[in-house]
Amino acid sequence: MEIAKEVQALIKRQAEGADKVAKEIIIKNQNDFEKASELFLKVKQAGKYIASEKEKMTRGLLDSLANIRSFFKPYEIMQSNAEKEVGSKILAYQLEEEKKSQIKIDAVVEKVEKGQITFEQANEKIETLEVAKTVEVNTGAVQFKTVRDYEIIDEKLIPKKYWVLDLVKLRKDALDGVEIPGVKVVEKKIINSKLN
Repeated sequence: MEIAKEVQALIKRQAEGADKVAKEIIIKNQNDFEKASELFLKVKQAGKYIASEKEKMTRGLLDSLANIRSFFKPYEIMQSNAEKEVGSKILAYQLEEEKKSQIKIDAVVEKVEKGQITFEQANEKIETLEVAKTVEVNTGAVQFKTVRDYEIIDEKLIPKKYWVLDLVKLRKDALDGVEIPGVKVVEKKIINSKLN
């Protein structure tokens, strides 16, 4: 979608004009204060115009994008669930085969320790017992590897530096009057406006 040159020029003029006067304005007296208030409302109005034009241009695209995402979402979920399910079954089978293999390998190691077979014989036997880490098929390959991860075993023991504040809940509770150690409610002046 191409933006009309006239619209581009108008939006550019609005934004650049607002930026220029905002940088140049100096408030020294009541008259300047009133002019600045008028300017503030004009700048705010320019912002509304810019946002409105952007909304007109993007609404159709956003609606189309929402429809496309809505169409694909159930199929993406089905595919993802299928991938997880097949993957977990493959992994369960692989782990079971590795357990069986380890039992046989342990038996070979025991024979070496008892002197029933030599190290060379044991190595040859173990090589045939090890479970493959890659399965090659017509469409590609599935590989198994071991990665490091973590599990939380007791949240109470985790040091404070790993916890993240819920600033939304903190703000709500503090403003609702809940006493929170390390937090105080302050009052700040802000500008609020009403456009006619």
